[in-house]
Amino acid sequence: MSEHDRAESSPLAFRDEFRKRLGLGKYNAWAANLTEEQLEAVLWAAGEYGLRAKDVLECLDRHEDEFHPPACFFHGLGSG
Repeated sequence: MSEHDRAESSPLAFRDEFRKRLGLGKYNAWAANLTEEQLEAVLWAAGEYGLRAKDVLECLDRHEDEFHPPACFFHGLGSG
């Protein structure tokens, strides 16, 4: 399906200026041409994960000392 056909079946989710900014990002370029329908599916999946992740994260916290490398190794990543 061409971009034109896709746009007619479900409009793009974002305005051109925002799509250009998304397209420049290493981790978000994939989202630049999402249609409204596709964005709705992504948001549903993120919400579904968010609702179900609590139990998994609590379990991981209970077993933090069993990880290798230790979980404390990861706490500093991304902060600098």
